Amino acid sequence: MKQRHSRTVKVQVELWKEGEDSYVATCPQLGCIFVHEESGEAAYRHAREAIEAYLETAIEYGDPIPEEVMVNSGDALDTCDIHSCP
Repeated sequence: MKQRHSRTVKVQVELWKEGEDSYVATCPQLGCIFVHEESGEAAYRHAREAIEAYLETAIEYGDPIPEEVMVNSGDALDTCDIHSCP
């Protein structure tokens, strides 16, 4: 069984309203995250899920994680602290 180590990351989720009934959430540090939903809560929640999935997959396959999101190092992602911009 593979030993799991904690890895904490900090990323920023930018959330804004687009049009009358649409919200967009992105993560500048991980340019591949772009979520479009009908509510701000849904956009934020799905962006968080996408970020966690991206980071878990990167760790699993040994892909690099941008240094600006790393707080400490290890082998597995346990925590993803996400902050929203106004």
